[in-house]
Amino acid sequence: MIRLRYRKGVTLLELVLFIAILGMVMVFLIPFMVFSGENQRKQQALASIQEAGASVLQGVGRRLRDAERIQYPPLQETGSVLALQTAFTETDPTVIAVSGSSLIAIERTSIFALTPPDVIVRNFVITNTSVSATRQSLHLQFEMEREYPLVQSGSFVRNFESTFTLFPSDVTVGNSCGCVQNDFRCNPQNVFRWGVCSGTCNANQRALVCAPN
Repeated sequence: MIRLRYRKGVTLLELVLFIAILGMVMVFLIPFMVFSGENQRKQQALASIQEAGASVLQGVGRRLRDAERIQYPPLQETGSVLALQTAFTETDPTVIAVSGSSLIAIERTSIFALTPPDVIVRNFVITNTSVSATRQSLHLQFEMEREYPLVQSGSFVRNFESTFTLFPSDVTVGNSCGCVQNDFRCNPQNVFRWGVCSGTCNANQRALVCAPN
């Protein structure tokens, strides 16, 4: 006689219990996964803004090493625009300032972005700490902000600052037409104007917003 064996199937109660337990696990697991993903993206955004700030300091430092004189701000004064005299015609003068929300460098007539487009730069302040025309230094500080588009969106804000010392030659070769201090100024309308040598000292046509000293 052949005996049949029947395997016990899954009952409806067991299925309901399994779904309930799975649901409880997912309730705790999904927020953890979202938090882990957001935390990773936050760390990436933080590293990115730190890298952007370090790149700005490096770019400004490189231009300062090539500079002969600080044209603006004047000795022992503070401003929101940095103007440098250099020994090279194609970069003389070099002007660094905030335009819109980006930090830019204008080397004679060429424009270079010093910050990526998704970073906002604010409170760009230069203090000319020089003790004389031949012993020049400055203190630079600025604020950078970058948003991170996550479930709980927000932004990172970081402050950067550094001090630089120039080592210019006693005999300068830049500014061949003799642009004077008054050719580099923030006027009463808070517009920065500067002179460019083209045979004579001519006013640059580009205008930058500046903060009064």
